[in-house]
Amino acid sequence: MRVDADVMIPLSVFSVETRRAKDVLIRVVRYNIDKSELRLESVRPIHHELLDFEDIKSFTVASDTYVFDKCDELLIGPVKVEAESVEVEFECFLPRGGAVVAACSVPIEGSKFGKMGCERKEE
Repeated sequence: MRVDADVMIPLSVFSVETRRAKDVLIRVVRYNIDKSELRLESVRPIHHELLDFEDIKSFTVASDTYVFDKCDELLIGPVKVEAESVEVEFECFLPRGGAVVAACSVPIEGSKFGKMGCERKEE
């Protein structure tokens, strides 16, 4: 029997981490440079049932939205899973020069994710 390498985990996945947040597990999926996004999943412990997910492909600060695919380069800082939120920092290098750095928080509301909020950080 032949099994392709991308059957279980897509080749675009760089890493997967799982952390506990109150009554759920939060799985953080990071992708290779080929795919500009970050995926968060809420999973029921023991049963391993997917409860909710959030594919983050952009962030908004001060009514300006920065789409990851439009960044010349995107850096995703360490992802911290807290009891009631997921904290992450994004740095988008702009095509015309300069960069935007944002500290973002995704609330965990029970087993679901709330709307991500971001604040611009000064470099």
